[in-house]
Amino acid sequence: HGLTLSETHRDLSFCAHTILSPDILQVPDATQDDRFADNDLVTGPPLIRFYAGAPLISGDGFPLGTLAVIDGEPRRLLAEQLDSLRILARQVMAQLELRRSALQKQGRMATAEADQRSTAERHGAILDAALDAIVSMDAQGRVTEFNPAAERLFGYSRGEAIGSVMADLIIPPESREQHSRGLARHLRTGEAVLLGRRVDVTAMRRDGTRFPAELSILRVGHGDPPVFSGFIRDISDRVRAARDLQESQERHRAQRIALNRLIQDDRLYQGDLQGALRQITETVAVTLQVARVSIWRSVADRLILRALDVYELPADRHTEDTEVSSAAVAAYIEAIGQMKIVATSDARADPRTSGYVDGVVVPGITSLMHAGIHVDGALHGVLCVEHAGTPREWTPEDQTFTVAVANLVSLALEGRRRKEAQEALVAQAEVLTAVSESLAAYVERGDFKAAFSRLLRCALSLTGSEYGFVGVLADGPVLRVLAHEGIVWDTAVNRQF
Repeated sequence: HGLTLSETHRDLSFCAHTILSPDILQVPDATQDDRFADNDLVTGPPLIRFYAGAPLISGDGFPLGTLAVIDGEPRRLLAEQLDSLRILARQVMAQLELRRSALQKQGRMATAEADQRSTAERHGAILDAALDAIVSMDAQGRVTEFNPAAERLFGYSRGEAIGSVMADLIIPPESREQHSRGLARHLRTGEAVLLGRRVDVTAMRRDGTRFPAELSILRVGHGDPPVFSGFIRDISDRVRAARDLQESQERHRAQRIALNRLIQDDRLYQGDLQGALRQITETVAVTLQVARVSIWRSVADRLILRALDVYELPADRHTEDTEVSSAAVAAYIEAIGQMKIVATSDARADPRTSGYVDGVVVPGITSLMHAGIHVDGALHGVLCVEHAGTPREWTPEDQTFTVAVANLVSLALEGRRRKEAQEALVAQAEVLTAVSESLAAYVERGDFKAAFSRLLRCALSLTGSEYGFVGVLADGPVLRVLAHEGIVWDTAVNRQF
């Protein structure tokens, strides 16, 4: 953005240095840096002065590129800007890995389709017919041919099928009357609704199980009485693949909408940490349809994991402040630190997560997906997604969504930290103002009561208290009140203390 260059030679590239760096490379003023002072991009257009680049590291630990920002004026990024650049670099890497996964999937599908076409071309129509079940019947609907593929598909031997009413063997009961009417209409009028066409139907095996099938019916010859041959193919795999693809697309769309909704939530950036985390855990649980989502933070010098929020979808309930010793889940913490995400379908058998299951997980949880939460470039906590019931295989889309949400949690923690810093600055400014005004009251006017009152009002404001006083001990156990706010107190009267 902002440059007409689409590529640069590595000898001239700032990014060649960034990609070898474990963290952000920041060049406040390129003209003052011996590595870049005589670089053509510095001495000539676009006259680069400031540069900051974050390396893009793959899940395998390989540097692939950089996310870089440049400017024509020298400057230095603040700590929070550096953290934001790290978070954005991790998100760029997550999107690159999602794209790689999609391209690999497309490649596998293209290879499979090419293999299918090649097989069809090599074996031709004869092999196609041999792979299909072929069932022939006469004008009375009785079976006259039942090939080996039909025997395997439907479970009847050829001897059992020949002479039987075809509809009673392979057509579900609720569809038999429609089949009989269609056959009678064709024999009476010659009308051919299905002849010569490929249609999807429901067929039935000997044991009564039903399956989706592709059917093509031909009239053999033109004599009377007619004979019909049906070519039947089990398309269960195709139907299942289409259904899985549609469900995957719907899940991905729901995840994209959920992520956009979370990104637009102002609580992420305004310091409302509890509100932001509750919205995040609920959204993830509903979007991924899991039993429990929790966010944990390292405290006490990382000796303890404390739950900032735990949301249980079945009960629609939030809890917090649960704690677990880091030592009890040491292998789990190590795995999170080494990998961007830990996803397992069998959490109890997986050595990376078995300690977490024993120490934290509620009964019934079978599959886990956990992503690290990073602050200042270090592991600061974990986003935990927990599935109950039949073990679940996490898709690449599920994992990319979870990593993206973990990055949003990092933003929420950063927002809270910025708010606390701002509140501290406001409090400090209020104290300094109170001290200044009290000194002015005492030094300039000699009004010590006004000076004490000003300091007392500052203390009440900072602590959120309703009333208070300033008093000193005098004449033994007697409290002399020098100033008071919010209460009626006769300062001329000493109080026993």
